[in-house]
Amino acid sequence: MNATSTGTASTARQSAIVAAVVFALTLLVYQASPRSIDGQDTLDMAQTWLRHGIAASTILSSPRQLIESDGQGGELYLVRPDGERTSKKGILPSIALVPLLIAPTVWDDLPTRAVAMLLNPLVTAATCGVLYAILRRMRFNGRISAVSSLLYGVGTMALVLAGSLFGEPLAAFLLLAGVGALLEWTRRRDLRWLILAGAAFGLTQGVNLTYTALVGVAGLVVIGRGGVRSALGFGVPAALALALVLLDNLARFDALTGYRLGQSEGFTTPLALGLYGNWLSPYRGVFWYSPLMLLAVWGSIGSLLRRRAGTALRTWLALALALTFVQSIVYGLWWAWDGAYGWGPRFLLPILPLWIPFVAAAIRGLWIHRPGQILVGAVAAFSILVSVLGAVTDYVPYYEGRAISPALDPSEPMFAAALDQIRQGAVLTPAWLEYGVDGVHFAAVGAILIAAWAAWRFGGRAALIALTCVALAGSAVIALRQQARPDWAVVQQIRHDLIPAAPALVGSFEIGPLLMDVNNDQRFVVTNPQAPVGHPPVKAQIDALSGDLMWYVTWFLPGDPSNWIEESLWRDSAFVRETTAAGHRALLFDTSPLPEADQPGGWSFGPITLARYGVDWSGSRLSVVLEWTATESLKADHAWFVHVVGPDGQIIQQQDRPPLGGYEPTSTWTAGETVRDSLVFVLPDSVDISQCTLRIGWSTISESATGPEGSDLEDPFIVIPLG
Repeated sequence: MNATSTGTASTARQSAIVAAVVFALTLLVYQASPRSIDGQDTLDMAQTWLRHGIAASTILSSPRQLIESDGQGGELYLVRPDGERTSKKGILPSIALVPLLIAPTVWDDLPTRAVAMLLNPLVTAATCGVLYAILRRMRFNGRISAVSSLLYGVGTMALVLAGSLFGEPLAAFLLLAGVGALLEWTRRRDLRWLILAGAAFGLTQGVNLTYTALVGVAGLVVIGRGGVRSALGFGVPAALALALVLLDNLARFDALTGYRLGQSEGFTTPLALGLYGNWLSPYRGVFWYSPLMLLAVWGSIGSLLRRRAGTALRTWLALALALTFVQSIVYGLWWAWDGAYGWGPRFLLPILPLWIPFVAAAIRGLWIHRPGQILVGAVAAFSILVSVLGAVTDYVPYYEGRAISPALDPSEPMFAAALDQIRQGAVLTPAWLEYGVDGVHFAAVGAILIAAWAAWRFGGRAALIALTCVALAGSAVIALRQQARPDWAVVQQIRHDLIPAAPALVGSFEIGPLLMDVNNDQRFVVTNPQAPVGHPPVKAQIDALSGDLMWYVTWFLPGDPSNWIEESLWRDSAFVRETTAAGHRALLFDTSPLPEADQPGGWSFGPITLARYGVDWSGSRLSVVLEWTATESLKADHAWFVHVVGPDGQIIQQQDRPPLGGYEPTSTWTAGETVRDSLVFVLPDSVDISQCTLRIGWSTISESATGPEGSDLEDPFIVIPLG
């Protein structure tokens, strides 16, 4: 093995160790579930695709996802004609989640959300590993390269976003990889590096289509350096990635993007406001929330002034400036320029790794003097402090509480609000601190750090394999520890209550995120419980789940006239049974075609007559249809019963309820009115239905029952043989 190969292998090993250290450190601020709507949508889409083969996001997390209007009569989050709702977010972060989510499909005791939240710690760690390799390639020594890479991971917004499921960490990784590949191409003129650069830049468009502007910038650089022929090597993979993204968007949205451009969303912010807000404002400015960028400015100026900076660093600076300029313009104009639910200007995170080489240059230049060491230490310490504040506190209430233009109000920066939270004793958000100190979580992190130190100290392939195994085991332990959270008990209860595991329409936003952890391949679709009657998107969701057994979960009381969704299910489907789930009523309906009421009746129970009925069974499923007719107007509310009775005279199953679950109370009936009730019994496989009978009557009517000929029956009920 020659010296070059040995050096490359050594750098790769050291990069892996740096990545492992950053991964362990991000696990110290790891959160067990996504706090943002964007993150929950990303996870929902990945899980629904993996488990059900549908690229949809139907486990909603907020009422605004189906209730809030865009001001022009439409929904912010539309349901397609086929009943599926799709996230407007880019598809790539969801695809990246799929390999992680395979684990909960195999081992259903792994909380899905906890496993998914490992994605951005892994991505951030990988970004730091690539950074280390790039810095070494730029001839920075190992210590400066390691320190600079670690500072990106723990001293910028990257640490905060590692505790989220936003797509920006993935975009940062791809953009860094793309620029690094371009730099290698300028050195070697090897087409493979150009193709890699095109693929990396192209994939960023799967995070957000706005990154097409950055692809254009890189394409111009390639044309300027290598001409049209080289542009093809870069452009083909980038164009292929864009084509795949657009095809996916057309399939999901029937449009090139899921955003409502020109309506509720668009590039509408005054540019001066967006630029000031993202770079300088205490509310969101980069220099406030990633002070490390001050060293990057110092280092970049020094790189321009010093001849010894090297061609690679100067080339990198040109690319970093161009990409930063375009990204700043694009998101300075965006309507939600501040990134909404986030810490600092999250839309600028993807360009931050590009400036770490200049942080390294600043450290190299300043460290030789005592004042320079103090300056570097102070900036690094402040950067880490600000990042840790964002990573351990909940910034959502602060964001939602702002009522004035945030960029122009420097009176209360977000990190000051975070300090106030800590002073007031607020619960910290890392999983190992949220419900008291979890020593096992902390020990798992410590084991990864010890394994990383051993790999650095002793080297060799065996040490790296051991490090990988320890990191995987530590991750699994941390994910499993989330079973101790109070909401895991609710998840387990939902699993237990919703049996059989049929598709479920959930008319409540309270339990939406918890449904992601119910790892039994049950399809959950959360719908708007207060939608207008007959709301087309909600009807489409009902139709999408219809065809067999279906749960409906609701917080409405029985027979509530404002719950039109439940009423429609009572009228169009057959009722099976009711239970509770997470404090909600859970009703099981059979939405398959019902038998006809083709058998004559004539039995009367006081003023109510069973005019016709129908019975059918297949396997263990017994379907019954009853048509009741009032012989006179009724003033009281009554309830009927239907018992399935075995050959030994014992009741096997029964249903006792008012007509149509309370949506047709007998007190509203008039003479001649007919009401149809449909019900299904799912009987044990051991029951021979042909040997059973149906016992039908009204438990609240005191008059004796009469037969079709008008004669009194011996019992206040009728018996219908099934055999």
